[in-house]
Amino acid sequence: MKITVIKDFTEELIPTSLFSIYTREYKLLPENTIRVTELIGSPLKRKLLRENYENISRRTTNFHYQIMGIMIHSLLELKEFQEILEEMKKAEMLNDERMLLLQAKRLLRLKERKQMEIEIGDWKIVGEFDLFEDEIIYDYKVTSEFVITHEKFDKYEKQLQIYRYMLERKEGIKVKAIKNVFLLRDFSPLRSKLPSPLVIVEYPIWDDAKVEEFIIQRLKLHEEQFICSEEDMMLRVNYVVGNKRFSDEKKAEEYAKKVKKEIVKEIIPIGCLYFCEVADFCPQWQALKEKIKMQEV
Repeated sequence: MKITVIKDFTEELIPTSLFSIYTREYKLLPENTIRVTELIGSPLKRKLLRENYENISRRTTNFHYQIMGIMIHSLLELKEFQEILEEMKKAEMLNDERMLLLQAKRLLRLKERKQMEIEIGDWKIVGEFDLFEDEIIYDYKVTSEFVITHEKFDKYEKQLQIYRYMLERKEGIKVKAIKNVFLLRDFSPLRSKLPSPLVIVEYPIWDDAKVEEFIIQRLKLHEEQFICSEEDMMLRVNYVVGNKRFSDEKKAEEYAKKVKKEIVKEIIPIGCLYFCEVADFCPQWQALKEKIKMQEV
């Protein structure tokens, strides 16, 4: 038996066309144009990405989860396209001109209805969601079971709140619900706590004033405060007692008291270590690395 691990799997596996779809999200927009995902994300990361765009290595080995997500999105879009064509064929067979025209309009708006932009102050905000059907906005996400079991929905909810606001403001369409459709990449029927890899989460809709306040607050951060929050860094804190690690400080204290050992606080910025393409240029990350080194001494 011979097992070969492909270190840079993109050269062997990922088609050029798919790679192009993936890398387009890194293309720079005009300075005061911001994507919804950037708006709710780190102001520092966006700033560093713009300043160091030409020098960033975009090797996708560490981004296979995002590539999986693009594959799933492409399949779902293809399915919707095929459904429209099937309806058009039926309408043609029945000589139903009204239905044929309806499906033709649906086909033309397949991408248009998902892509939006609005202007607030000096900023232009652009966004794209996956599906609007029966007055419901759906956005697909490929994620881990941890997100569901620990209800880590905050950034996804904010993203959908803004999409709803943009769609209603741009087209005068009333949205009755906003939902994420999560496909769990690490689902296992033997080990998972959930009974299915497909999970739908619906969020209560914010009123317009709350969305506007949130958008203005985020824009101000992108103008003035270039830092990463703990959420942006995906900061994980472990409490180590001997050879045991605890995520809960109280449990760590109970165990430390029982075994009469000290607690060592371990800081792990998951985002900086594995998912940030501008980490090499980030002063906040460099300072945090030095702090972690000093704690290890």
